[in-house]
Amino acid sequence: WQHDTAPRIQIPPLMARYMDRKLNRKLMFVGSEIFFDGTARGQSKNIYEPGSNIVNNWDVQEGVLDYVFCKLGIDGRKGNVDRPVVMTEPLANLGYSRRVMNEILFELYGVPSAAYGVDSLFSYDYNGGNTGLVVSSAHMSTHLIPVVDKQPLLSHATRLDWGRNHCVEYMRSLLKAKYPGLLTTGKVTDTQLETLLQRHCYVST
Repeated sequence: WQHDTAPRIQIPPLMARYMDRKLNRKLMFVGSEIFFDGTARGQSKNIYEPGSNIVNNWDVQEGVLDYVFCKLGIDGRKGNVDRPVVMTEPLANLGYSRRVMNEILFELYGVPSAAYGVDSLFSYDYNGGNTGLVVSSAHMSTHLIPVVDKQPLLSHATRLDWGRNHCVEYMRSLLKAKYPGLLTTGKVTDTQLETLLQRHCYVST
């Protein structure tokens, strides 16, 4: 919600849907719920295509949006989401991705209006930034966006092919070198490695 000082919901962009033969009904798991069910873990799908931060699995995107709107308390009894929506997107997002997202928001959820923006620029403005270099690290890449007098110079923005996934892989290789048996025995999972990275990694100035 606009008035919240911090995100109310933080989930990995995953969904699993399958038919449970014992219960004879379809089950759906979204976000971290997937890790509590063995079958769901095997059936899970990601919103993004492998190795990028571009949405390409729109069925999963719909499931995640359903989950988020329900958790935010939007009941949808009128058949639509009666609130304006702000969506963040990566720098230089594909026109196709935005067009399909518009179709979902306006035709499926019936939102009155939608706005798009780069999350790191939103953050820079919110924190009172005026002139500086915005560094935004995502899963597979890092974007550098110069800002002068609150105006982003998008024509001078740069993309580095290094993101959180590469950091996790680098940390995995360091752990393998120092503790050879730790990762092979399954004591540390990919999710735990990513959590370690989020808690203890920092960007050097």
